[in-house]
Amino acid sequence: MGSGIHKKTINNIARILDLLRESGELHIRGISNALNLNPFIVSNIINNHLDFFVDARAIDQFGIRLKLVRLKPGKEGTTIEDVLKYIKVKRNIKGK
Repeated sequence: MGSGIHKKTINNIARILDLLRESGELHIRGISNALNLNPFIVSNIINNHLDFFVDARAIDQFGIRLKLVRLKPGKEGTTIEDVLKYIKVKRNIKGK
């Protein structure tokens, strides 16, 4: 599709989508641990590629700060193809 995204990143996006569909709401570190990915990579993918498809909220309890992530209501059926189309449109709007 010519998304300009590395195949490994596309695979990781698909894995994160699958995990969120199966698990519901998870924190970044939980996603990271479940998929054996660096938390920075997970956070980067969520912030840069899945922002339209997920709700993310920070909770700060007992001195621990977590970012909880879940698929937005109505977005549970999101596929990697949907994400790649979104990224392409987003880049076209930004002029990249």
